[in-house]
Amino acid sequence: MTHAAKQKSAGWSKARSEKKEEMKAQRAEMLREGLAVRQQAEQPEVDAKLQDQRERLGQVEGVVFAKGTSGQIRVEPGWVTLHRKGFSAAIMQGSAKGDKRIPIASISAVQMKKPGLSAGYIQLIFSGSHDSTGGAIAAMSDENSVGFQKHALPAFERVRDEIERQITARHAPAVAPAPATAQSVADEIRDLAALRDEGLVTGEEFEARKRSLLGL
Repeated sequence: MTHAAKQKSAGWSKARSEKKEEMKAQRAEMLREGLAVRQQAEQPEVDAKLQDQRERLGQVEGVVFAKGTSGQIRVEPGWVTLHRKGFSAAIMQGSAKGDKRIPIASISAVQMKKPGLSAGYIQLIFSGSHDSTGGAIAAMSDENSVGFQKHALPAFERVRDEIERQITARHAPAVAPAPATAQSVADEIRDLAALRDEGLVTGEEFEARKRSLLGL
């Protein structure tokens, strides 16, 4: 093979090698773009799963969560959400699936039976309604109840305590601010007099504020 032919062959080999590397780079870029699009599409679902996991672990401030056999219960400021999903929920609750949001203001009490030989349950009581007297099976078929097993008891106790705390807070009397004492009024008048003497307030402003403090 002549020198020119060798150079031409080497040129073709280099061109093929460069083309191959270019195609590999293009495929890698396409894979990265495809992965980015997929991650972006899946991100809301991932975020929802992370949020759900944080709620279960009690890592979301102001939110208390518990998962039972016939559904899940979530307590946040002012609201309780009952979520029905899965085979057990369908059997116990029939067609009552999905989310049911209940304002704390409509709940008068919360009843809980701890699991023993049978499953436990937590039940929301409303004004004018009555506590369940039909046992755990009757209570868990109520759309305002969630059944649970023994391992979930601590989470449901936290749910009960948070609901009761919010109910109590709603009915707590407002604390009126303490009235100003005679000593504090006298102190303020002395402070105002000092400001007047320093020329920081006028005599008219001093007299007007003094009359207001003394209720004149």
